[in-house]
Amino acid sequence: MPASSPGSPIPRAMLPSMLRCGTVLRSPISVRWGGTQSFVQSINSAGVVAGYSLLAPGGAPYHATIWHGATPTDLGTLGGTNSYAMDINDAGVVAGFSDIVGGVYHATVWNGATATDLGTLGGANSHAGGINDSGVVAGSSDILGSTAFHATIWNGTTTIDLGTVGGTHSQAVAINNSGQVVGWSYTTGNVAEHATLWNGATATDLNSFLDPSVVSAGWVLIGANAINDQGWIVGPALNIHTGTHEGYLLAPVPEPETWALLLLGLGLLASRRRFKESAT
Repeated sequence: MPASSPGSPIPRAMLPSMLRCGTVLRSPISVRWGGTQSFVQSINSAGVVAGYSLLAPGGAPYHATIWHGATPTDLGTLGGTNSYAMDINDAGVVAGFSDIVGGVYHATVWNGATATDLGTLGGANSHAGGINDSGVVAGSSDILGSTAFHATIWNGTTTIDLGTVGGTHSQAVAINNSGQVVGWSYTTGNVAEHATLWNGATATDLNSFLDPSVVSAGWVLIGANAINDQGWIVGPALNIHTGTHEGYLLAPVPEPETWALLLLGLGLLASRRRFKESAT
């Protein structure tokens, strides 16, 4: 399902995150809007929560919403029916996406009551998944003249194509305050989806940091859902031999410059691969 797939506006890299980590609320927000459920996606250091809520029962639209305590605020749309808030920074600026008239979705930033259309890389649709405290937004955008979509950042009025690790599609999911971006990308030939780190214009397959013993055991890092300001990355891992899924934590170790991997469900810790060697 591509990011712009009709009938499912949540990009696929964001949808699993919603299902695993999002919390379904039956709270004053549902009574306030008249809907039956809401989803929360992010919280900032002031405790302001961002997500989205049904406006009414049945097939009613979702609207991007923030909650100050038990008080919800409908952020509205770019003129279309639905909108979704995916992240909020410490300044209270919200990133997500909204449909515009005609059912096309564009990455959106809400600053207070003002919604800003971030546009695309020339294609029809774009989606935002993360925003840092400098206001830099990470997500994905359709490419002009192509069915492909690429990981994208928006820095003010500048839209930057982050590219892939060799395949057709990629998607940025999160960004830290150093501007490091994580998500996933197809490998060359679109053989597989691999967790990806973007440092500036450099895309790095996170599997290149794994110890050979971990690779031989069948583990593949298939996505990256978050990165903190220390560069620690979390996401899903798949064992291609057994079909087992586990969460992972991948963290840079300062001395020597290596990365440590923790497969959360197994308690397996492996470290190797110098960052400077694998990034060149």
